[in-house]
Amino acid sequence: MYAQVAIKPNPLLRNGAYGIVMRGVQKCTRGCSSLRGRNKLPLCCIKLDTATELGCGTGDMWKDKEAMIASCSKLVLSDFSAGMVKVSKETVGIHDNVEYQVIDIQDIPFGDETFDIVIANMMLYHVPDLHRALTEVRRVLKKGGKFYCATYGEHGITEYLTTLFSEYGVEDSINKNFTLQNGYEILGKVFSKVEKLEYVDSLQVREVDDMVEYIYSLSSMMPLRNVPKQDVKNMLLQHTSNGILHVPKEYGMFRAE
Repeated sequence: MYAQVAIKPNPLLRNGAYGIVMRGVQKCTRGCSSLRGRNKLPLCCIKLDTATELGCGTGDMWKDKEAMIASCSKLVLSDFSAGMVKVSKETVGIHDNVEYQVIDIQDIPFGDETFDIVIANMMLYHVPDLHRALTEVRRVLKKGGKFYCATYGEHGITEYLTTLFSEYGVEDSINKNFTLQNGYEILGKVFSKVEKLEYVDSLQVREVDDMVEYIYSLSSMMPLRNVPKQDVKNMLLQHTSNGILHVPKEYGMFRAE
């Protein structure tokens, strides 16, 4: 069973992928769509029970989410990197119901049907054996449990910049191992039900100089290193409308069970 839902821009999502996952989890867990103030989650109606985030990185998704954490009977924050696990522990802090572990998603050290919720936020495209990893996720999910995984699309800012500066030899550098375009098919080989939620948005740039600096900071834009910044700025200015440069962003989330 497959479904597709568009999520319109919302202040709740201004934290990017973290917001996408958190909104998806809170909305789908209890079906509550009310917002308790700007940039806040409707935590009053959430019960996550047992949950784990694989590839938690710095743990920022759980920062200042005390009510969300308290709603879990058990929360395991993990990453393949021991350094990241240490940082996430410093970010989130010590809680009686929170465990921190170094875990490879391809070999999850928990028994069958352990978790109600499994989260993989912007990381599946890095996994060498993705099918094995997803099989492991399905194994540790309880019956009726849900897997939330955020990723980017193939038609966002990277494609935009690649197309814009192709004459300078800039090439497509997008990792397409797991994107909004192919995630359906990949997840559908392991899970019986998959739903796609897209975050429809764009980046509105008023200070083009900031965009120029961002472009030169990207490794994928190395072919521009010998191109004067003013030339890059002039090209961007040609694509502005009423003084604003509209840059596409394509992010979203899959929910599987």
